[in-house]
Amino acid sequence: MARSSTNPLAYSALFVLIIFTVAFTVLFLIKSGAVTRQYEGDPDEKSFKTITKLRGDYTDEVNKLMAKRAEREGLMRELRLADQASTQYRHVVSANGTLLASTATPKFTKATINGKEVDLPLSSWDQARRTIAGNHARLAKIADEHAPSLEKIDVPVYDEALQGRQAQLQDVNRRTADGEATFGDEMQRLQAQQDALAAEKEKVEKTQRGNRSTRQTNVTQLEDRIRDLLELELKFVSDINPDGQVLETDGTGAQVVINLGSRDRLLPGTLFNVFTYDRGRYLDKGRAEVIQVGEQVSTCRILTIVDPKRNPIGKDDSVGNPIWQAGKPKTFMLAGEFATYTKADLEGFIKATGGVVLDKLGPGCDFLVVQGTPNDRSDPERAAARQYQILAMTEAMLLQYVQTTYRAQ
Repeated sequence: MARSSTNPLAYSALFVLIIFTVAFTVLFLIKSGAVTRQYEGDPDEKSFKTITKLRGDYTDEVNKLMAKRAEREGLMRELRLADQASTQYRHVVSANGTLLASTATPKFTKATINGKEVDLPLSSWDQARRTIAGNHARLAKIADEHAPSLEKIDVPVYDEALQGRQAQLQDVNRRTADGEATFGDEMQRLQAQQDALAAEKEKVEKTQRGNRSTRQTNVTQLEDRIRDLLELELKFVSDINPDGQVLETDGTGAQVVINLGSRDRLLPGTLFNVFTYDRGRYLDKGRAEVIQVGEQVSTCRILTIVDPKRNPIGKDDSVGNPIWQAGKPKTFMLAGEFATYTKADLEGFIKATGGVVLDKLGPGCDFLVVQGTPNDRSDPERAAARQYQILAMTEAMLLQYVQTTYRAQ
């Protein structure tokens, strides 16, 4: 079996790693001890000052400096008072008569103040300047003796904490700037969406307004159409359609036989117009009255002839009555007031001719009968007749086709 070879580089790398690990551990312990020493003190060196002690000393020195500052301000106040008093008096003495200050004169240029002979100032302002300069010098000496500078205190832990806080502040500022930029982009995007939605809304509203206008126009046109239909002129009976034919005449022009009878519901007394068509044009020839009714044919007497010489009534002429109909009776509705007969009389005439009288006008009615004058009180029924497209006839027209005084032969 072959012996496994060992790589010497691996042992070297392992050895170097162990050395770095031990060095890092030692440095960490030293640094931890230094931090502990800064905060808790060194039991082997009693004179070593901890951070807490340094803070206390610093606070005491600051308090002393503030006291000296208050003292200096008090001196300055006194100096201002002295300056005010010196403007009135050349000599300033204390309560016990000791000379405190004075202003020089040509004869007296020196004086003993506080036990020392000094040169007197030439004016009270010069004296004040000297006093202020002395106080400044004394205060500067006190500051140099009792106010250590912060730059002389070495606090590495605070420096590291300050640098960390500054780094955190820079990171926060960077993230804030990034957030503001993102927020601005999002605001622009949302504003663009809002503008697009507003434009789409305006487009839809414009389309809807156009549609509403079109619909309103259509509604107006339909209403006008309905109004036109409702205001159609009431149509009165004008044409007579053929109901039967003349089969033969008696040769004298007194009677004719027609092809209508009882099977057609023809009744004695029914009146017919006798007419023909000349080149498609209606040509009236006269009138006839039924006097005898058979099953299929009936006899009529001639009542009038329009032109007996040129257009006598003859075979194949047509007979018709607009209010009579073979097989099915026609229906009537009477409205308003009448001039010649009463409403009841007219109803009787219609029934005698084979018609049916209705109480109410509506679909299915054939004729509306009115007097035919503007004041015949039939306006509601006339409007309904226009709506249902029902023909109308006047009282005079009705009387032309109903029998009022029938004499059986």
